[in-house]
Amino acid sequence: MIALSLISESHLALQDTISEKSARNILQQNRLFHMPVVDHNNEFLGMLCEEDIPTKPSDTLLLHDIQNKFLQIKVFAHQHIYEIIEKTFSQELSCIAVVDDNNNYIGLITCNSLIKYFANIASLNQPGAILILEMHTKDYTLQKITQIIEENSGKILSLYSTIIPDSTKIELTLKLNTHDIGEIIAELNRFDYTIKTYFEGVSKLHELYKTRIDNLTHYLNM
Repeated sequence: MIALSLISESHLALQDTISEKSARNILQQNRLFHMPVVDHNNEFLGMLCEEDIPTKPSDTLLLHDIQNKFLQIKVFAHQHIYEIIEKTFSQELSCIAVVDDNNNYIGLITCNSLIKYFANIASLNQPGAILILEMHTKDYTLQKITQIIEENSGKILSLYSTIIPDSTKIELTLKLNTHDIGEIIAELNRFDYTIKTYFEGVSKLHELYKTRIDNLTHYLNM
């Protein structure tokens, strides 16, 4: 999945000829804390942050007069979803601009679009249990873990890993295609894999993923 495939059809860029007050109104109407700004040639100038607009915005001060405040953050149309997620959430943006190789504005990608995509690739809409394993990085072999699960009538629908800070360990989250995981757990234990926790019910699965993405989305509901 690349940036071009995730562009929102409902949000346009701000023209640099509008006033601060107009810009604030548009941000609020779109329920966004950031929006891209373009010039008359549709060239991307930067991302305007609502925090950089005064509490009492000017009717006469135009956006091109405050270009020094714009965030110079963007993604190119061909960039991969992982790069987009990293840039967007590391900068705590509510959306990010997509440009072509000549810096011409194409569209924007909202956090909501990224979250929906994340939910899709995590197979949230598919039935099945979730396992969270912990192990030393040197002991992580996906082939072996996959073999154990498949030999016990299971399949991995999705997975992601998290490096545990200040340690040599990794946390591996696995979404499986079955709720019947007794034999899988027993076999993983037999091979000395540490199972931190597991969820067999759909409600618990959604609760887990909600907790994982809350820190990425809390400001969208402010």
